[in-house]
Amino acid sequence: MIGGSAVSAGPDVELVVVPGGTFVMGDAEGDAYEAPKEVSVHSFQILRTEVTNDQFSAFVDATGT
Repeated sequence: MIGGSAVSAGPDVELVVVPGGTFVMGDAEGDAYEAPKEVSVHSFQILRTEVTNDQFSAFVDATGT
């Protein structure tokens, strides 16, 4: 989902849901900007497999984007 709306991925594309949650992000050995902190993310959908350069090229050709 993007912006709260379902996205049509096409018949040969499979989206999977990554559940939201809370986790600790950061590196105690890094600088102050990298200090560990608790963050939360919402659930989101992502393609099950990567997009190839050829697939992306076909998308650009089809949409003019």
